[in-house]
Amino acid sequence: MRLTELMGALQPRRILGTADKNVRALKYRSDKCEAGDAFFALRGRDADGHDYLADAAARGAEIFFVEDAEACASLRARHERRTVVEVGNTREALALASAAFYRHPAQELLTIGITGTKGKTTTAFLLQTILEEDGIKTRMIGTVRCDWEGHYREAVNTTPESCEMQRMLREMADGGCKAVVIEVSSQGLKLSRTAGIHFDYAIFTNLSPDHIGIGEHADFAEYAYWKSRLFTQCETAILHEGAAGWEIMRQSSAAKKEILFGIEPKRENARGARKTLHACEIARLREGLLGSSFCLRDGTRFTIGLPGPHNVENALGAIAVAEDLGIEDMVIQRALRRARVPGRTETVDIGPGRIALVDYAHNGIALRHLLETLRAYEPTRLLLVFGCGGERDHKRRAEMGRVAAQMADYSVVTSDNPRREDPRGIIADITEAMDAAGGAYEIIEDRGEAIRAAVRLTEAGDMLVVAGKGHETVQIIGNESRHFDDREELKKGRKL
Repeated sequence: MRLTELMGALQPRRILGTADKNVRALKYRSDKCEAGDAFFALRGRDADGHDYLADAAARGAEIFFVEDAEACASLRARHERRTVVEVGNTREALALASAAFYRHPAQELLTIGITGTKGKTTTAFLLQTILEEDGIKTRMIGTVRCDWEGHYREAVNTTPESCEMQRMLREMADGGCKAVVIEVSSQGLKLSRTAGIHFDYAIFTNLSPDHIGIGEHADFAEYAYWKSRLFTQCETAILHEGAAGWEIMRQSSAAKKEILFGIEPKRENARGARKTLHACEIARLREGLLGSSFCLRDGTRFTIGLPGPHNVENALGAIAVAEDLGIEDMVIQRALRRARVPGRTETVDIGPGRIALVDYAHNGIALRHLLETLRAYEPTRLLLVFGCGGERDHKRRAEMGRVAAQMADYSVVTSDNPRREDPRGIIADITEAMDAAGGAYEIIEDRGEAIRAAVRLTEAGDMLVVAGKGHETVQIIGNESRHFDDREELKKGRKL
């Protein structure tokens, strides 16, 4: 593609050099640059792409997108034959240029974006299953995986960098996909990863304090603001009515249509939403996998293989899209009965009479919801294995420690993804809160050993929860990612 074609999607401050050049590929890492590439100097938490301009040039990059006017002039002076484009925001420029470079693939797909603190992944899996059941070839980009025809990979970020996102969308469209479900994180919105995509549907699940701290969001208000940006770029807004933060999303919305959902009927929609979905007659299911059933107002009953009211809410968000697309109830019912979500209250067989679950709950609110849900099934004892990730908000440690002390009968405190922190220091922060709350626990730093020890503690009638990592298949220690899967460790400790 010619650079002149990409320029139509941007509003550059200035261009030094000719725009009559061919663009081989778009790159944001200098070590990946090759001859003829366009390099975008992105500013990040740990590095600034402007510091790598010379390296990108040495590797053959021909075109440079920068924010810094001084860097723009300096680079041009040293490399007269290269083209330098100064823009206000290189991340937004990368997103818009990527959409144009890959010929706007989102316009060829039914696009569904999901945002919220909790429930994005579950809603995404439920919705993908429904659409596939109806014969709509659907792929996903999210926390657990990115998959499309002939491709599968575990996700690194919930929302990939924009050039990777657009490349995936193009391959999906070219492979005959008809729809894509995208988990849209607050960081993804803040970093312009979805800029240039107008979503057919945008779903809001809920909002609670998370991702606040160094390198993430300054405070809750900023976190909520970036979540709300999704609803400025969608056709239909589907909102969890009454959930914390839902009115922030609504006030920000530029959607032409609005659909509300929830468990309890709320006040009438003053702006005249075309439809509301409210669940009633919720029942707990314990045969086989833990699950839930519920009715809609017209009496139609649905069953999901996931426990708790919060999963009913997640299902409602998926049903809202499906019904608006005209998918029949019987198709939705079949899909929800068979849908499974990796690492979200995922059951693992550890022996007769015992129930073990793996879940991604990695903050105090999520852990409380999880344990409250499982308490309702009246286990003899509720046992818990958990830790906290390093280089993340330190408040999570005390919050999770307090919840564990208050709601679990016994906990094994262990390591999660310590990253470059000392795992013993993280554990000490957790157990300090547990001591203050009077919790019963032991410490086993090695996560595999902790899980196997917890299995040995179980007796008939007990429930064992391993929380924090869910679907993840690596453990990050220092700068190294080692294979580790909570589900595998549970199976190793299985009682016969």
